[in-house]
Amino acid sequence: MFRKPKKVLYSSLILILSLAVLVPSVSAASVDSSKDISDGTLTTAPVDSSKTITTGALTAAPPASDFVAKFVPVQSTASTKSGVMSATSSSDYQYLVPSSCTSSIYNKATLTMVITGITQANTVVDFASVSTTLQRYDGTNWNSVLSGPGQQLKDTTAAAASGGTNIWKGYYYRTMSYHVVQKGLVYETAYSYSPAALATQ
Repeated sequence: MFRKPKKVLYSSLILILSLAVLVPSVSAASVDSSKDISDGTLTTAPVDSSKTITTGALTAAPPASDFVAKFVPVQSTASTKSGVMSATSSSDYQYLVPSSCTSSIYNKATLTMVITGITQANTVVDFASVSTTLQRYDGTNWNSVLSGPGQQLKDTTAAAASGGTNIWKGYYYRTMSYHVVQKGLVYETAYSYSPAALATQ
């Protein structure tokens, strides 16, 4: 019966023990996804809280700043007519009232959101209008998915529009409204955004 020399057996045993010690340490380092190597230093990668998915949501939540109502001034023009004021900040408006030009949204019923836009002037103007748009968050960007209700009125101080629209449960939505007032040669416009709302029903 053939037997291996003892020297060969000892060498094989030493090789096997060496691999058993090395392999686990290499594997542990390679599968730890919470670590990041930068400039030769092993550090813990920061957690991106904006990518956290809330229970019932199908995407990550929008930034915290999107859960607050916003008013966005727009530089206004009226063709080449003289006397037109340009509004580049909310304090530059002559007739449009920034604090009262708003958008809102709420989950009224199953698969239904109610979106509203209001345009307000500080006096009777020749023309006032509001148009609304439903926007949905895809986890990265806001996308316009539906043109909502609108209203255009003459010789008025305000215009308002509201209506229900079908939505998909689990997504974040918001209303974007476009506001217009005109008096004489002055033509003023702005956008407003409602706080983001998660469709939970």
